[in-house]
Amino acid sequence: MEALTLAQLLQAVGGTLIGGEADLNQTVTEVCTDSRSVPQGCLFLPLEGERFDGHSFINSALEQGAVGCITARERESYLPGKFYIKVRSTQRALRDLARYYKEMFHIPFVAVTGSVGKTTTKDMVAAVLGERFKVLKTEGNFNNEVGLPLTLLRLNSTHEICVLEMGMNHFGEIEYLSAIVEPDVAVITNIGDSHIENLGSRENILKAKCEIFSHMDPEKGFVILNGDDPLLAALRPTLAFETVSVGTAEGLEYRATDVAMRKTLLAAQQMADSMVSDAEKKKTQLEQDATQEAQARKSKLEAEIAAEEFRLQQAQKATADYVMKLHALHQEELDYLSRLGQMVPPEMAQAAMAQSIVPEGPTTPVEDLTSEEEEVEEPTISQPLQPSQQPKNDPVDDLYLDATRRFDDLQFGKDYQIK
Repeated sequence: MEALTLAQLLQAVGGTLIGGEADLNQTVTEVCTDSRSVPQGCLFLPLEGERFDGHSFINSALEQGAVGCITARERESYLPGKFYIKVRSTQRALRDLARYYKEMFHIPFVAVTGSVGKTTTKDMVAAVLGERFKVLKTEGNFNNEVGLPLTLLRLNSTHEICVLEMGMNHFGEIEYLSAIVEPDVAVITNIGDSHIENLGSRENILKAKCEIFSHMDPEKGFVILNGDDPLLAALRPTLAFETVSVGTAEGLEYRATDVAMRKTLLAAQQMADSMVSDAEKKKTQLEQDATQEAQARKSKLEAEIAAEEFRLQQAQKATADYVMKLHALHQEELDYLSRLGQMVPPEMAQAAMAQSIVPEGPTTPVEDLTSEEEEVEEPTISQPLQPSQQPKNDPVDDLYLDATRRFDDLQFGKDYQIK
């Protein structure tokens, strides 16, 4: 790219300088739209799409070496020593800058379009012209509203001819590109079915391809058509430009002959390419199937491992809960027995101690302790005890029985509160 000054950039895109003063004689030698690869001294032009916004990378591009940028929005902050050009649309700015820059070169511009074969035709035209001239051509798939302007911005003073490829999939796209280039020569390879889902018919595809003529000079423009294509053959009489047709049919200005062997070789090559393509597709499908099967097995195994780990965790948790519960029961038992000891009155404890003491001296036989006059009649089963005859419970025994019952309740997990 030939150097452009800041003043020329402002004129080309109709922008406004923001962010402070800048040297209008400062130059740029390249235009960059990708912040991942920023040449030193370039102009960064952020593009916007459905899923991306280059404005987010302006600071990164400037820090990497861009001397300035074009922006559609005011910035929150401005880096010192960098210039900022504000425009309404960065996509439109790219188009206007490419058209402005293209006008600096008074060389022939060749535009190639068609449903199929346009890339091959573009390369062949460039190769033939390259035998005598310094040619700039479209590289890769730079045939759209971004790639074509960037291709034009690669022109320099050594180029003598520019060969550009124009692609489309909707009405208006080739007209947009043609307005930038204003081609001197237009080449249409054929009219096929590509993008018919968007345009509806081959006749509409022909109309879209004919947009390439919309910005050609009727007096200087030159058109090359595929004379073997019925739609293009019917188009020729309607054109106001100097036109030639090429192909294999009789009556064409440029006619290919003796191509039977080449057709056979081409058919064989196409068959071989098809077989290779089918084999590659089958290989890819098998690899995908194997990968999916392995992934499914892996996922199943991971799920089983996760389930086992979950069960182990649950068992560990249940064991821990059970141990904690046993500790709690044991502690509650100890607390209860401690409180039970506090509930027994001292005199009752002394009485219990006294009853357990064996008297000193000689013992008297049991049978001698009962006098003949005081014989007690033993109750029988058929004779229930009268209240006056029922034995009296010992208070200590009652407390012991109550403690035993409560301890049994604790062992079986009952919530027994001591009152």
